[in-house]
Amino acid sequence: AGFQFNAQLEGNGEIFKVTVPTGGVREGEEMTIFHSHPDLIGSSCSEVQIAGKYAPPTGYWKDGLLGCCNHGPLHPVLCCPLLCVQIATAQVMQRMKLTWLARSDQPEKIYNRTTRTVVYLVFFVFAIDLMLSNLFHHLGDDDTSSSSTLLKSVQIVDAFFGLIFFGYTIFIVTKARFYMRRVFDIPEKRCHGCEDFCVSFWCTCCTVSQMTRHTADYSSDNGDYCSSTGLAQGDVEVVWDRSKLVNDSFIASEIV
Repeated sequence: AGFQFNAQLEGNGEIFKVTVPTGGVREGEEMTIFHSHPDLIGSSCSEVQIAGKYAPPTGYWKDGLLGCCNHGPLHPVLCCPLLCVQIATAQVMQRMKLTWLARSDQPEKIYNRTTRTVVYLVFFVFAIDLMLSNLFHHLGDDDTSSSSTLLKSVQIVDAFFGLIFFGYTIFIVTKARFYMRRVFDIPEKRCHGCEDFCVSFWCTCCTVSQMTRHTADYSSDNGDYCSSTGLAQGDVEVVWDRSKLVNDSFIASEIV
């Protein structure tokens, strides 16, 4: 809601502005527009079809933070954040044209690779963790002092990688949520000034699921575990009022 686009009137070809209504619209839907042109008084209203686009509602979240099961226990909006919250966040970021670092000021070819980049990152971190775990178990069977020292070093390296990956996860979820709130004019309700960080830290999966539901119409679109945007119907463009775009320096100053 709130997004405006140009529509053309059948008959005289007049171009006029149309504002997306509350609740948003998606590909294939039709909505009735009341146009106040004096030559059209008494005539039927025009119908506008939005092709390949979805305009989420503005001013509020589509549903609550705990609405993860609204579409069933096996739906991707619930399972993807639980199985791998980083990849689920990447799918949302790609819909919102954000990079793997949740930046909005990069070329299109960069944010079109967001999900793929995060998938590579997740597999890299898991591979490192698996390698360190195997080394940890191997050294645990050796009682020599040198092995004990090396074991402690492996534990420190493993903890360091885990902490960095956890920090990255909270960072992108917080930044993506802050960006979405600014774009869709969604005010904070609790923890004013740090709500994005608090919900991202304490309720990471629920937060990502809420962002996922807000940027798609799952009453009509099927979710997909493996697509770059989490949608089975291909890439449906999320649209909003571009005048509300927020530059990354402002986002960084707000969330730090």
